[in-house]
Amino acid sequence: MKYLMLCLFFLCSFNLSAFQVSGVILDSETKQILSYVNIGIAGKNVGTVSDENGKFALEISEEMKNEQLKFSFIGYEDKILNISGIISGKEELTVSLTPTVYMLEDIIVKPKNYKTKIVGNTTKSQGIEAGFSEHLLGYEAGVLMKIKARPTFIEEVVFTINNCSYDSIFYRLNIYEMTKNGPGRNILRKPIYISYSKEDLEETIVVDLTELNVFVEDDFVVTLEHVKDLGDGVLNFSVGLFNGGTWHRETSQGGWKKLGIAGLGISALIKYETQ
Repeated sequence: MKYLMLCLFFLCSFNLSAFQVSGVILDSETKQILSYVNIGIAGKNVGTVSDENGKFALEISEEMKNEQLKFSFIGYEDKILNISGIISGKEELTVSLTPTVYMLEDIIVKPKNYKTKIVGNTTKSQGIEAGFSEHLLGYEAGVLMKIKARPTFIEEVVFTINNCSYDSIFYRLNIYEMTKNGPGRNILRKPIYISYSKEDLEETIVVDLTELNVFVEDDFVVTLEHVKDLGDGVLNFSVGLFNGGTWHRETSQGGWKKLGIAGLGISALIKYETQ
């Protein structure tokens, strides 16, 4: 009897040590569902991504009940909720995100006289590879692109693939301003998804950005983000040594880390004004 009571005590303690937050995310104006929204505790490795139906579920430990849950999506204002005020387990949340209003002064006209240049890692090495294999929603990895001219327009980004064992891939492209602490604000104004069947996937993925008028004023980071459950498999890129390292984070809203001196095979074609 004592043994049984002890087991029940530990089971109850375990159940009280964590709780689940779940719900659906909508556009505040149209009420349409928002797929692949980032949800997590800022700076912590506790996060996820809403599915194609806008639904999400996240396990949160009791010790983080006084933290804040952050919802972010390209083209929308961030939303912060106090975890202590969220009712869990009995009813789902309905979270509404407000579209971002962009100011006209942010638009810059492309120069008539310009030069083009490739930045980043153009490696095609077959000997070393790294990428996505742990199936963590919100996991992303990328490399730093250094520039000199301001403003600089990003014409295209290129990913060099070494190995893909998924039947199909679906990732989100992100472009961040670089800060002294790592990747900062995402400069894209709408989500860009990369979707291929294994049969159609080639050695390189080229994403054309010319029509989007994407420009930067300083160094930037290009990443791919794992936003959909693809089943078992890996997606690995060519990796080059001594080329700046790789920036990554484990989950949505998690803290950024830099991995060594080996960089993924990600590059960008940029355009800037001549003197």
